[in-house]
Amino acid sequence: MPSLSAAPCFARCVRFVLAALPLATVLSAQAGPVERGEASPGAPNPYRLAPFEPEFPVVLEYPPQLGLEYVRTRRQILERLAANLQGNVRRDAWLLATEFWRRAPEDGVEPLTAAMDRAFGKKGLDDVVKNCVEAMGAMGDDRFDPPLRRALQHPNPVVQQAAFQALGSVGAPATVRDLAQAFARMDGRARAAYVRAVRLRLPRDEAIVALREIVMSGLGIAVRDLALKEALQLPVADAAAVLGGRWDDAVGEFKAILAGVLHAAGDTRGTTWLLDSFAGEDLERMQFAVRHATFGELGDLRDGLFALATHPRADIRYELARALVRAGEEDVADTYELLIGPDETLDTRNLAMRELTRRGRSKAVEALLAEVPTASGTRLQQILTQLAASGDGRAVPILVERFALAPDGESRPFLQALSQNQSEAAAAALMAIYRGPEKVVGRGNQGVLTTRNYVPTLMLNLRGPERAVLAAFLELPKADWRLRSPMLSTLSGIAADRVDKDLQSAMVEPLRGIVFDREELPQMRILALNLLARRWLTLDEVLRLRSSHRDEAPGMRAFLSDFLGDMF
Repeated sequence: MPSLSAAPCFARCVRFVLAALPLATVLSAQAGPVERGEASPGAPNPYRLAPFEPEFPVVLEYPPQLGLEYVRTRRQILERLAANLQGNVRRDAWLLATEFWRRAPEDGVEPLTAAMDRAFGKKGLDDVVKNCVEAMGAMGDDRFDPPLRRALQHPNPVVQQAAFQALGSVGAPATVRDLAQAFARMDGRARAAYVRAVRLRLPRDEAIVALREIVMSGLGIAVRDLALKEALQLPVADAAAVLGGRWDDAVGEFKAILAGVLHAAGDTRGTTWLLDSFAGEDLERMQFAVRHATFGELGDLRDGLFALATHPRADIRYELARALVRAGEEDVADTYELLIGPDETLDTRNLAMRELTRRGRSKAVEALLAEVPTASGTRLQQILTQLAASGDGRAVPILVERFALAPDGESRPFLQALSQNQSEAAAAALMAIYRGPEKVVGRGNQGVLTTRNYVPTLMLNLRGPERAVLAAFLELPKADWRLRSPMLSTLSGIAADRVDKDLQSAMVEPLRGIVFDREELPQMRILALNLLARRWLTLDEVLRLRSSHRDEAPGMRAFLSDFLGDMF
């Protein structure tokens, strides 16, 4: 049964996870490549690391120099991380503690529960209780059900809401059922967590009934939409069972969503409404209908939907181009052929070009490639934009050539176009440019952009060829710290921004290797450790560092003692 998890009415926020570019580096893709922290000659070396490179291109952040040997046990580390949730530590240590519990081992349950209980009811420690409750939800261990139920009795409403929300992640089925009685007391985030728990933590038939009750409750659009969001993650038949009761009184985009669900589930009410919308004169209704027509197979909708490729309104044609991305029928490509014409908006043409490439239709790209040698001015720029958007690797040599011919300071658009191409050929080309002679490509808010400080940032945008980026990094000579160090932030940034667990692991694995490799330049090891620490460093790796740091060179031994003492 098809799933509706890609429903467009709840567009996924594609975020740049800067929180994962953490403690020690100022490598920030959002602020611009210059903020990657180009170190000036004579960079500080507080730990007298040897060897040390004064021209290391990334600014490192060092911990407070405590000068104490690190000897904490596993249990003491867990207790320290729980205690750090109180916030009476450096901000970096507090942020690490809040993130750590997402990956905490099973033996973290007792120390975290004990930390909450110690602060419970004590004056001025309500925030500590709240932080512990949020950490329990992040850890996601079902054994937190009893302490979180206790937290519901806390007198502070903020703690109560945090407990409601955390129980959405760890609550037993019986607890989720009990929470229904407190729904009216929940704030928006707690309600969202509860409704998600209904879908994930209750048996299927019970979840359908509970979600249907929320949809039909009449508690307002915001509550209805919480249930709608979860229903659209279900198989279409289940989603139709949850939502179908609102068909008669549904209006606007909600009606279109229901129509799309019902059509996908085989209910002709939805099919008829969508067809009428395609043929009608209500443009808003038509736009909503197109947007939500592709939850399942097109079936009887095909002819009416495809006919909109020649609709006089550009916004309708663009909505069609977006909707057909989710359609798997072979003849969809024929419609995209109509949507690359010169009368279409640039967004529509770019989207259609990418889909034609993805579906194996290459003639459109071939025509653009043939036109490049004679095009100029605005037309040339349009062609290059479409080639970049196509995702076709054959566009890459042309973009590389244009980059090479551009005067210093004017080649930034061609690098951006390569990063938008998303092909493995584009990833290889960007890496070749990065490894080549340094070239000024433009200016940012903070200063000059070059191939060395800008390309690693652009590589964060490559979706699809991430493993090609990883392979290219692994080919860099181990001794080439000038090229390798900025790329560490690229690898960790990709890992933080993607949801594929296997890809995340692959991207951070080189950083783990660098941390424990004593043949690496110490600055490389410190940078890798700082990038790993907040989101990726495990308790077992902390213990490994504790056990082995005494065998390090004096400077590295002192750094590791201070780092571990500060953070863990």
